[in-house]
Amino acid sequence: MENRRLQAFVTLAEQGSYHAAADALCITQPALSKQIQVLEDDLGLVLFTRGRHGATLTCQGKLFYPEACEFLVRYRELRKFAGDIKRGATAKLALGFGLSTYSLTPQWINTFQARFPDVTVSLNNIPSSVQCRMLLEGALHIGFLRLPVLPPLSHFVIKQERLVLAVPANASVKEGLHHLVEHYPLLRLSTHAAPCLAEQVRIILAEQFPDVHAVSVSDDMHSLLALIGGGNGIAFLPESICNVLPAGVKMVELANVKVGWEIAMAWDPTREHEGRDNFLRMVMEMKP
Repeated sequence: MENRRLQAFVTLAEQGSYHAAADALCITQPALSKQIQVLEDDLGLVLFTRGRHGATLTCQGKLFYPEACEFLVRYRELRKFAGDIKRGATAKLALGFGLSTYSLTPQWINTFQARFPDVTVSLNNIPSSVQCRMLLEGALHIGFLRLPVLPPLSHFVIKQERLVLAVPANASVKEGLHHLVEHYPLLRLSTHAAPCLAEQVRIILAEQFPDVHAVSVSDDMHSLLALIGGGNGIAFLPESICNVLPAGVKMVELANVKVGWEIAMAWDPTREHEGRDNFLRMVMEMKP
């Protein structure tokens, strides 16, 4: 069953006339009649009732028509997809990111789209642990996440992330870190929302503030920052919060506190994806 015969069938069904359908297909009426006859013989169906008023779909033809239309739509989509592959652009590219690459990832996407406009790029804010699982499942092509990652995933380090202390904008910082921690309640995101951050905060407290306990108040970074801006407490947070810092909050650098982690671009090299590989090469070339 050839695609051109299905197209002839759909065109004749829509035009209702051999003359009009032949004109629309830019073929002769005998050629159109031949294609319809061959299609009917191939299917073992009678698709049209022919008369002086043209061609009318039979009951079998009416049942076959929507399926033929759907097939032709899918065929055109496949042809377009084949063209994307030929041009080196695999249609869709799914990316995951977090706060640490909040400003970098959109810039890379913008450059990539200028080079590969036929690739549809999706970007979602996803926890690092979930990104790793999605990469292994094939639901994500590239993840921007914290290390470590386990084989078979590969990675390329993007930046070093460190912690800062987020405090109310009117807080006095001249007395130093210990004064702030003693003066304000210490807040944090819930462990299940930010397990890596919770571990880093635990290390800082164990080393420098063994008698201080952080209170879990939110699963959401913006809600936590709002509480800090309202003077309800302070929190150890990634330096990348500078990208979303509200007006009522400021950052205090942690002198002599060496706590942080590496942020990397990760992917599954066991899966082939040309669009992904093009994006990886571009980021590796652009990174200082």
